[in-house]
Amino acid sequence: MLVPVQGGVAQLQKRNRTIHEAEANLALVDLPQVFIFNVGPREWRGVGGGKEWKIPACPKGTRYSAPVALPMLCLSERDLADGGNNLDTVMDAALSGTRKIGKEVKHVMGVADDIIGKNSTSPSLDVHTTNGEWFGVFVSESEEPEEAEIEEAEAKLRQMMDLIYAQGSEKVQAGEKVSMMDRPRYNEAAAYLGRPPLWGSLDHTLDQCPECGEDIRRGANFCKHCHQAIDAGSIAARQKKREREASKLAKEDVPTGEVGE
Repeated sequence: MLVPVQGGVAQLQKRNRTIHEAEANLALVDLPQVFIFNVGPREWRGVGGGKEWKIPACPKGTRYSAPVALPMLCLSERDLADGGNNLDTVMDAALSGTRKIGKEVKHVMGVADDIIGKNSTSPSLDVHTTNGEWFGVFVSESEEPEEAEIEEAEAKLRQMMDLIYAQGSEKVQAGEKVSMMDRPRYNEAAAYLGRPPLWGSLDHTLDQCPECGEDIRRGANFCKHCHQAIDAGSIAARQKKREREASKLAKEDVPTGEVGE
């Protein structure tokens, strides 16, 4: 006959944790903080220190978002997987850098950089990057970031927006179908760069053909209605041709004997 263990399932599911004691001890120390900001129009979500963080978008009319603060030393938990439901407490630095661990000097990735994604699977500049740096997210040791930090973040964001807008423009020129879910991404880049949106109302996305006056896609080099090339060089060449023909007709219309009078 099986005899129930005192406490039953609840006792079996109890987790043995040390983080609360570690938090209490750390609270006795006056630790500095680091701050994560955003100069981009999009909220950023990242994981660091064992939890998810939300970095708000930069409000319109301001240069950067409200700061998200984290302590210089961050505590998190990990399961020891020892069969006893024991959780270990891990302490990580907020900022990346070199640390002397025992007799070795090692480079460690800080929690702030984990949140941003600087060491993510796709950290380089790319439309599919998982690094928030390219979307305007940055870390500062000051609650009011320095001008150089803001400018660097804005420069990286602009590179990303240029890349996204260029990709969207190529899709428009090629007549490629783009889903309604993806269009806001390209229009967001257009708005940031101060350019007309690639999708939206006809007033924004269409021009008139200089030859036939029909609606054409903004930036098109060929009119699908009159089948004329409408790049700047072709337009100028046709204009000169029309001027020559008009001048010739004008001379032909002058009555005989009046030329030169």
